[in-house]
Amino acid sequence: MHLLSHSAKNILNRFWKCSTFYKEFLEQMGETDVKVSDWEKTEATSSSILRYMRNISYNHNKRYIVGPSVVPTRQRQEYVENTKNRTIIVTLESTVLDVPYHDYFYVTNRWEFREEEDCRCTVRMGLSVVFLKSTWLRTTVRCS
Repeated sequence: MHLLSHSAKNILNRFWKCSTFYKEFLEQMGETDVKVSDWEKTEATSSSILRYMRNISYNHNKRYIVGPSVVPTRQRQEYVENTKNRTIIVTLESTVLDVPYHDYFYVTNRWEFREEEDCRCTVRMGLSVVFLKSTWLRTTVRCS
């Protein structure tokens, strides 16, 4: 867990809600054909929860020895803002296409921002590989 000198709302507005920031970030990382949809409000479970989702697609220009040099990638991004407990959770589900075993797994990144006093917040980050099918390459995929 890390303490940041910005509010969770400020981080959400600057880095996630602003569609140009993420698009420019991917392009600076060498990704091409980047498309970022607008955030759409989705169904929330209570009045204190706001839930939004967007889709992103791009071509990942990988520089590895094996496999294709361009890998189509899809992301589903979601953020959930809980005004009651002052928490914002941002989740990215990434799926790659056109590589061996691409339909066996996807990768989830998650950031949890919790408001603290003095316009600061704590952040916890995590990453997981979610397998949809069994494969003997599970260890190789997890380590990549």
